[in-house]
Amino acid sequence: MILPSKQVVSSHITRMWGCFLTFSTVILFAVMSWQAGANSFSGSDSSLINPASKSDAAVCKFSIVLPAWRTEAIRRGLACDDDGNLLSPSVSRPAAAPKPPALAQPDIETPSPSPESTTPATLAQDDAATQNPAPEQAAPQTDIAATPAVQTDSPVTVLARQLDNKALCRMATDGSGDWHRGTRFSAFVIEAENRGLTCGPDANGPNDSGPAMAVATGNSSAPAPDLVEADTDTKPAAGTQIAATPPPAKPPVKPAAKTIVTTVAKNTIPDITILNASSTGPQGTISGRVTDGAGIAELRVEGRLVQVAGNGNFTAKTYVPQGGITVRIEAVNMLGTATGIDVRLDRLAAANATPIAFDRLNPLGRAAIGNEDALALIIGVETYTETPVKAAYANSDARVFADYAVQKLGIPADRIKTLVDDVADEKGILLTVQDWLYRANRPGKSDIYVFFAGHGLASEDGNDMYLLPYDGSPRLLDRTALLRKELFADIAEANPRSVTVFLDTCYSGTTRGTETLIASRPIAIRAKEQAVPKGFTVMTAAGGDQTAKPLEEVKHGMFSYFLMKGMEGDADANQDKLITAGELHAYVQQNVAQQSSGSQTPELQGDANRVLVRFQ
Repeated sequence: MILPSKQVVSSHITRMWGCFLTFSTVILFAVMSWQAGANSFSGSDSSLINPASKSDAAVCKFSIVLPAWRTEAIRRGLACDDDGNLLSPSVSRPAAAPKPPALAQPDIETPSPSPESTTPATLAQDDAATQNPAPEQAAPQTDIAATPAVQTDSPVTVLARQLDNKALCRMATDGSGDWHRGTRFSAFVIEAENRGLTCGPDANGPNDSGPAMAVATGNSSAPAPDLVEADTDTKPAAGTQIAATPPPAKPPVKPAAKTIVTTVAKNTIPDITILNASSTGPQGTISGRVTDGAGIAELRVEGRLVQVAGNGNFTAKTYVPQGGITVRIEAVNMLGTATGIDVRLDRLAAANATPIAFDRLNPLGRAAIGNEDALALIIGVETYTETPVKAAYANSDARVFADYAVQKLGIPADRIKTLVDDVADEKGILLTVQDWLYRANRPGKSDIYVFFAGHGLASEDGNDMYLLPYDGSPRLLDRTALLRKELFADIAEANPRSVTVFLDTCYSGTTRGTETLIASRPIAIRAKEQAVPKGFTVMTAAGGDQTAKPLEEVKHGMFSYFLMKGMEGDADANQDKLITAGELHAYVQQNVAQQSSGSQTPELQGDANRVLVRFQ
């Protein structure tokens, strides 16, 4: 007979042992699957799925995988290792009947525990609290595994102490947030009152996965939960029980205090305080604060939801029409109580209308062709020695026109004479014409330009028109003022090629403002149109009975401003790089008539085809 070798025997044993382990694993998973399916029927009374009727060893075995069996192991005070082996017997024996008494297991059968209340971390904490009662109730221990904990209170009371604030609120209150009435839940109500909890209506709501509304309001032995979920994979080391000291029992507190708190919360009304209500034109702004002890659910302004900060502050904007508006503000608290107030917003009257914007004068634009033979006499008289009435902005008109004479008319700067205020007296003007103008003129070649801004006045019969110099008197025109036709005659004697005159003045007796030059002449005088000498082109600011007005927005005479703006190129209607006297007059007349509402109409006499500006 040939015996098998040791290698063959060892191989057979290894294969048999492997088969045995595989079979055992299959059986164990089958049992676990069956038990898990059985536990899913939370309302079943069958003893096969009720861990309360099983032995200590069975409870330990399945407590490592099934939460309901773990809870039963805690209730009995069993000591089980990580492999499900029983280390110490139960203090409370298994129930004889498959359905436990009403007060024996309210935490197991009624109601079913929520998923978050049976996590391994929570059970580990309950394990520790069950195995280690308060020091005054437990005898000294030297061997945790050999000496079971002694529990003198009822299992329900012990379980109530082991629950965290969130789970305790769920067991102590009904669906509306009020305390459970009856002996089945009295232990949970008493424990919640001992901790000073205020359990809101969301504490035990169905499918509630958020933090319970449990807030410790008194000096409680149990700390408020930090609302951080424990790691579901955490469990105690093999063969070790986690020792923890549960909070000492407190004397029962009557539910009256809780009832008072609940009543106050239900009767609260949102308080709305307005801090500011104002408008800037059509834009209205309302800011304030809304508070309520039960919390603010929503705030609406004119029906629109408005965000509320954590401290209750809010800001809302709305449209405010002419005449103002009443804005409705409504707030609702977390209990559904609503309140509202009305806020009045008045739209402030608009400030003075913004002046019409005009472009600034700028002669440094399009370059013009020079005219070496041209010369210019420029006069501006704003203040007078013989009358307090000023010619507004006349000095500014004269000084700026001197730059346009260079840049647009092409006149050399050394061939321009500018007289302003005190140097523009009668003697100064006449000597300038007879001495400087005559000497600077080149007979038959020179183009002479004359610009005058100041007061003008006509004789009482309207036949003569005068230009008032710095020292001229309105009451002595024939002796102190410049007679226009005589001034033109003096210039014509120089025999220039052409003469162009711009007169920002009028002869009606009124001024650029509302004053009159002569008080004895309350009625404006109409100057009669006079012929101009041959070769003269004359452009005046207004008709014989009209007033030459200023343009306040630009601080210039209205006629002078548009005269110079047209020279910049705006008056070149046909874009041929030439501006004729007719084109310039048409541009000035159109704009002055528009800005004066038709009360001032510039006039033109002489050659309308004369070219004044030639652009490069």
